[in-house]
Amino acid sequence: MAEIKVELRDFDNKILGSLDITSSDNFPLSLTYQNFDIRDFSSRNGSFSKTFKIPATKHNNVLLAHIYKDGNIDVKNTRADIPSTIYSDNVPIVSGTLKVTKILKNTDVLEYDCNFLGDNMDWASKIKNKDLKELTFTKTGGYIYDDVQGLSGNARDFSTFQSTEDTLHYPLMSVGEGDSPRNQVVDSDFVPSFYLKTIWDKIFAAEGYTVDSQFCNSDYFKSLIVPFEFQRQGEISNFKYGKIQRTSESSELGVLNHGNDITNPAPHVASTSLTVSGRIGRLTQLANGNIIQARFPFNGQLVIDDADVQADTLALQNSTGNVQKGSNTHASIDGSTMLVKNEAGTHAIDFNINFRHYKESGGNSTVKYKIVGELWQVNDDFDGNISTDSDLTNGTYSFYNTVNLANQGTNPANNPIQRLWREESDLIQSQGLHDSTYNFSTSQDGAVIVTGNEVGVKYMFTAAIEMIDYGSYNSGKVRFSWKSGTMEIKGSDTIEIGEDLGDIQYFIPKGKQSDFISGVSQMFNLQFKTDSASKIVKVEPYDYFYKKFSDSVDWTSKIDFSKTIQDEFIHDIKSEIVVKYKDASSDAFLERFNKKNETDWGAYRELDTQGIFADGNYTVENKYFSPSFNWYEIDYVDQDAGHSSSRRPFIPIYHSKYSNIEANRNAIRAEKDFGIGARVLITVPVDSGNERYMSSQSGQITGYSTHTLGDITTSNTFEFDFCRANFFHLDNAQNLSTGSDQFGEFVKLNAGTYNGTALLLDPNLSFNDVEYLDAQNSGNTSTLTGLFKSFYSKMVNQLKQKPRIKSIYINLNQNDIALFDFQRLVFLDGIYYRVNKIVDFKPHLKQSTKVELVEYFDLGLESNTGEIMNLGEVLNL
Repeated sequence: MAEIKVELRDFDNKILGSLDITSSDNFPLSLTYQNFDIRDFSSRNGSFSKTFKIPATKHNNVLLAHIYKDGNIDVKNTRADIPSTIYSDNVPIVSGTLKVTKILKNTDVLEYDCNFLGDNMDWASKIKNKDLKELTFTKTGGYIYDDVQGLSGNARDFSTFQSTEDTLHYPLMSVGEGDSPRNQVVDSDFVPSFYLKTIWDKIFAAEGYTVDSQFCNSDYFKSLIVPFEFQRQGEISNFKYGKIQRTSESSELGVLNHGNDITNPAPHVASTSLTVSGRIGRLTQLANGNIIQARFPFNGQLVIDDADVQADTLALQNSTGNVQKGSNTHASIDGSTMLVKNEAGTHAIDFNINFRHYKESGGNSTVKYKIVGELWQVNDDFDGNISTDSDLTNGTYSFYNTVNLANQGTNPANNPIQRLWREESDLIQSQGLHDSTYNFSTSQDGAVIVTGNEVGVKYMFTAAIEMIDYGSYNSGKVRFSWKSGTMEIKGSDTIEIGEDLGDIQYFIPKGKQSDFISGVSQMFNLQFKTDSASKIVKVEPYDYFYKKFSDSVDWTSKIDFSKTIQDEFIHDIKSEIVVKYKDASSDAFLERFNKKNETDWGAYRELDTQGIFADGNYTVENKYFSPSFNWYEIDYVDQDAGHSSSRRPFIPIYHSKYSNIEANRNAIRAEKDFGIGARVLITVPVDSGNERYMSSQSGQITGYSTHTLGDITTSNTFEFDFCRANFFHLDNAQNLSTGSDQFGEFVKLNAGTYNGTALLLDPNLSFNDVEYLDAQNSGNTSTLTGLFKSFYSKMVNQLKQKPRIKSIYINLNQNDIALFDFQRLVFLDGIYYRVNKIVDFKPHLKQSTKVELVEYFDLGLESNTGEIMNLGEVLNL
């Protein structure tokens, strides 16, 4: 009987030593080794053991830091997964993690229930319930949305990937109606994207593992990207936000004394002026002859500020943050009056403010006036006079430090400001006593949107009294005050060039880390082998995971012929095999294509017509990624500027509504929506700044229209150099200086070197092959090989040779298991097999173990017989 030992090896928490077990004879150790079960193409498993019990001996209690005690503080973190190794006769059988799941006791502790996870099950179990947003991204200087257009050289391809710093890529794509009023591209048409490898590596690194893989370190894998769901999520800290609030009425702002008629104004005569409290600006005569007596800034006694400032009680005095008091010398203004744009990009300003005007005593003389509300872009100085420009129609105002009305038409050098919003009341005729409130609000027309990359720009809301008629005698007073209201600034969902993205993990399309790993594994039929002791995960595609026949292990002499050998036909695999991506929601082009075709966009369907598999459908669906519709986007080429539609770029298109993308002029696109879900795209290499991409349809250089002075004029530039990433690439890279193709007949990417030979693959993420008419190849038809042929066909064709699992009993010992490697084939009586599963190996018992084997044929990469997607038929969507 072999001696079993369970050794704990948590060096960080100093949990080191071997557990006492009941006895080796009774220890319920039963190890099942499984890497990939051929019955389920989506399976990725590892060895594991069932739950077992250990006695609560003095030694075990000390080793587990007395976690059985009530009120115990787990200073050694013994409730977590503890690195451990199981030995049989001092031979390490399996490494993994042990977790105490239950404590049994009465007056004293009796025993512990433990669960052991080994190999792939260790890291896989840890990421099962972790969200992708829990990952941590770091970049020196943070993440700024910038450098998205006009790139040259390697800045346009996977060469920008860095393993030491989390870089972003900015491919051109269409997510709905363009932001430019012309057929031109603006910055928001370039959607930031993560390198898939960055997310992949972080998931494993967070669990303490390193991936060892030719494929996962290849140019091909580094070329994969995952676009942002590029809108500000609710979980992201939004340091743009600030709010000024008044919950109770302010002190009296001004008193209007009745006096002379407006037709004969006497500026700054006591009887005709507005006695002010905390005003900004002085008497201003308008072009229509009316007089603005003063402007009052809205001020609040409550502040909410998400910027990194002092506590709210102190924030009223702050000169930093999103809410500020400013340097106003009028002491009677109590509270904050300014909102500050402290981050670049688009902001929204909302307000809902009540202004009170009333007369409580005096005669019945009629006074006529209007109340004017205005939102200003201001500077920090409240002492200046706000007066109008000579052109009242353009809404431009300036600060003046003089009351000389003759200077109103000039443009002083000091502190120009701009009016962003204005609303005036109807004519108010104050006759007799009254008490009224006028409301200024953005609720009807929506928030005031302010754009630009500048920081430190400030905004203020004012109310002014525009006098029409003072009345005929000097009796009675009209008074003014702020009654209540709010004014706030916040970042919009749109993110612009120059903005600090912050909390970047929230832009990853939502999902579990395990679903992401499963999604990548399904695309490339990846196989895993984990060494828990060294924390290394070996990963390769199926065709390249298994070693050469010469590296196989011979178990012929270990066959236990006393037990029945069984060949099990695989009934799980059906005659129709479909390998596809996850269905995308709200993607009109995909939905339309899928309704009109037998095979979904990006999917592969193979039919067995020889009766090898049972009738039915067998679908392997991606758990995370959806496919992407690609086509030539004519909306990005300004034809009025003389740019031919033959130059339109071939890009991903994510639209919630279908439109005719072949229209020669603008077709109405769906509204822009960055919530495109989880997608995966592939970039293509660019060797130098001379590289241009040629359309497979026309042979013309492709690109987009742009303008250096804005996006509202006829384009003067056709931009060739930009980041591109597609679901599949039809365009060919050529060197303009020589006219030659830099990469052969078509761009191919190196996916690793196996047995001394580089694996070169087409940039096509469709499981299906893609056939297209190549104008650069004299109109001949060309084909891009799909993922099924590159990663699945050999496995499926092996199954067609022998669609069965051989169950055979092998006399395995501790050394066999200790040296066992899923990558090595097994040789039995002249036949080579891959191990499907080792079932219930019990190292402490001298008995044979059931082993499931699948015959392994060296078929190379066989041609697939499935359907090919012909892009010539795509227009019949």
